[in-house]
Amino acid sequence: MSQTKQDNYFYNLFLFIALVFCPIVVLAPLGSWTPLVLSAFVTLLCSKNTLKSLFISEARILIIVAFLWIIISTVFFGKNLDSLEKAFHFIFLILAGLIVSNIVLDKTQLKKVAIVFSISFILSTLLIIIETKINLGLKLWLSKTFDFSNFKSFYELRSWINLTDFRKSYFYKIISYNDTAYIRGMISLTLLALPLFLLCLFYNKKLLAYVVLITSFLLAFSGSSFTVILCYIVALFFGIIFYFYNALLKKYLFWFLGIYFLICPFILGKLDYKNFSKYELELEHKRNDLFIKYCVQRYNPDFILIREKYSFRLYCNGFRIKSAYNILFYNENNLEKIKVFLEYKFYVIASQKLHRLIIWSYVKEKILDKPLFGHGFFSSRYISEDTQQTNSYTKYQLIPLHPHNSILQIWLELGIFGVIIFFIFIQFLLNKIYVYSKINHKGSTLAFITFFQVFTIGQISFGFWQSWWIAVILIVLILYKHVFRCFKSHVLQSDSSS
Repeated sequence: MSQTKQDNYFYNLFLFIALVFCPIVVLAPLGSWTPLVLSAFVTLLCSKNTLKSLFISEARILIIVAFLWIIISTVFFGKNLDSLEKAFHFIFLILAGLIVSNIVLDKTQLKKVAIVFSISFILSTLLIIIETKINLGLKLWLSKTFDFSNFKSFYELRSWINLTDFRKSYFYKIISYNDTAYIRGMISLTLLALPLFLLCLFYNKKLLAYVVLITSFLLAFSGSSFTVILCYIVALFFGIIFYFYNALLKKYLFWFLGIYFLICPFILGKLDYKNFSKYELELEHKRNDLFIKYCVQRYNPDFILIREKYSFRLYCNGFRIKSAYNILFYNENNLEKIKVFLEYKFYVIASQKLHRLIIWSYVKEKILDKPLFGHGFFSSRYISEDTQQTNSYTKYQLIPLHPHNSILQIWLELGIFGVIIFFIFIQFLLNKIYVYSKINHKGSTLAFITFFQVFTIGQISFGFWQSWWIAVILIVLILYKHVFRCFKSHVLQSDSSS
């Protein structure tokens, strides 16, 4: 195949990813790996030399070591055929990411890809915002109309109903469904925003760049995802330190992360999972005390009926507030009410997150059972499958699918050896960002923010080995690779011209 024809194939592959990736992470996030794997497969067909250049760099040697340890862990410690299948899925997906990351586009092609990707990003972001604000029901309608579970028939049509009629018939189900249906999409788009912003700026598409950034912020703060908002706050905090105190952060950051990696099971697993009922009742009593303090003593029973008079609302009034960020300014409000409201919200959030702390407590116990080698790759799913029940009849699992913390999951499944490999890889990524800060400090600051967005989400949310999550991270890494390739070439051109 001629070089020109091959380059056109690669350009079309990137256009394909740019067009479909954002809509997929919004409407069918579990399939986010598909564009990456298809592109890698086509790349292998178009270029026979692709595999030769995969395992040369220090990072890729580290990836090989990680692959070997995962296979050893699966075969000798996990001893589960399903886990072995998952291990090969993970390895195959990482290889697909490496293959696509090796594709080099010229500046004109990359510019077009950046524009298409950014437009796709903006439209996908607006779709989530519209969906969550007016409850259009598009995603649930697609799921209802097409059989998403029937892969053999490739999304066979079930029974046709137009979107308007569907929305009328299932409006309350749509509202309930939309509460959590777009969390993966919101998080994925949040991570894509900054590299796309940088690419658009590099090609002097400032309007498009700032529209990407603005829609990303609107998405984060117009929804009610605690994970998205927390990852923004934490990442911006570290980003500001990186921007103004780069040398100081470099001196202490690896120590901070290293200590956290080692002691996080003891910090996060501080509670005793056997006392779940006790913790649950304590929080319930504190909420009830606030109910009496605010709702009973201050107002008569009609307070519940006239609740719309008050923009300041509590869960104790018998209704679920639409947002955790209601405006508190109204003629009936005062500092005492706001204080009570915030205290009540704290106990509500603590009650909601209590199960996560119970999971981490149980995971700590299981980590201490096998701290060196772990229980085997992907074993989190099988360690505790039974449903438990508290004295208050709250049903829960000690580990529902995974620990909801990437470091704890690696500790649990791969032991201290897996934690060390992961830490070295994190150190490699951060060192790369520090190197690129000499080329473009502002761009490196945004890359640093994205790193901590991914890291923060990994500490409180998804399973580490989930294919869609790995695919999103790989696409973000590929975009940043092109960002810094552009900045580096720009610096070299400037040096040669001077």
